[in-house]
Amino acid sequence: MATRSSKRIKIANTRPCYISGLPDSALVHVARYLAAPSRILFAIAISRGKLHQCNANLDFSEIDKSLASRLTDDHIKSILVYINAKHKLKKLNLNGCINITGVGLEPLRDSVVLEVIDLSLVGQYECPNIRPVPQISEMEVISILNSVVKADGSSLRYLLLPKKFRSNPSSTLNSFFAEYNELLESRDAKCSARDGNNVCNQSIVTTGRVATKWIMTSRIKKYIEYYGTQSFTCSKCTNNICDNCNDPRDGNHSFIEHCQTCERDYCLDCSGMLMCVGCNNYECAQCANMFGCEKCTQQTCKKCNGCDSCGIDVCLDCDSCEDCDMTQCLECRYSSCTVDWRNACRGCLEIVGPYIESKMEELNNLR
Repeated sequence: MATRSSKRIKIANTRPCYISGLPDSALVHVARYLAAPSRILFAIAISRGKLHQCNANLDFSEIDKSLASRLTDDHIKSILVYINAKHKLKKLNLNGCINITGVGLEPLRDSVVLEVIDLSLVGQYECPNIRPVPQISEMEVISILNSVVKADGSSLRYLLLPKKFRSNPSSTLNSFFAEYNELLESRDAKCSARDGNNVCNQSIVTTGRVATKWIMTSRIKKYIEYYGTQSFTCSKCTNNICDNCNDPRDGNHSFIEHCQTCERDYCLDCSGMLMCVGCNNYECAQCANMFGCEKCTQQTCKKCNGCDSCGIDVCLDCDSCEDCDMTQCLECRYSSCTVDWRNACRGCLEIVGPYIESKMEELNNLR
């Protein structure tokens, strides 16, 4: 019986095969399975120009965050130069690119086609607070954005800045906001809010209930959280919504609201909003971490709904005492009362009364 040899079969005149040696047609087919940013990096790496056709949108949320976080300004600059971003790119989202300073955005200087730029470095529905603080530089970024805003025929209509900038206001930032506000106010934008088949179509007038400018610059404590955020614009669809359009379902809430968690504005078409009855703050449906009371069906956020003693979820209305203002679960309120019945709050005693009766009934049933 013949035995197999362990020796490798030698093939004459073999040469190593490199990916760059493959025909363009094969590489184009492979590149179709890559997200746009990865496709461009792939094309740059192997020096092939046919692998990506710029579709005017470049969204880094399409690639894994572990890759986005390793990209440098040199990578970003190479990508923008490769796609001729100054003349072709309309929307840019740098989600996850926390390792850049912003100097890599230089190819966008004086662009008149750029419409939307998201520099928050976080994804939709994500908290904008990044730890450790990212390296992105206000000086580098604002210089480039200023050139875009001041360019004759500028198309910029929506801007989302990093929390790092918005938390540290400066004269440079305020001067830029003034220029950007002037640009947006010059356009006579129309409201896109829809009630059935009817579109509002009224001009956006920056004298609403809260927002007084497209970019909020007030440092008054009541509005400080809005500083540097763009009003009258949905963060997801980027449609403009006036401050006079209300929710057609009840008319009590605006058609566009600000989420306190991800710190973005959303219209009702893109995300439902939940309001906390305790602090009157809104959270979008994707960020919402509300407690719904089974008795009154009201919603309260995590900051407002905790038991003052143990912290479990309780209703701000149903589980609060009108006499002492303590919000407690029944077990904690009962424990507080039993420490000293004589000095217990009258309102608390009225609340725990039915609870004590139910416990007594349980004991009787066990006998």
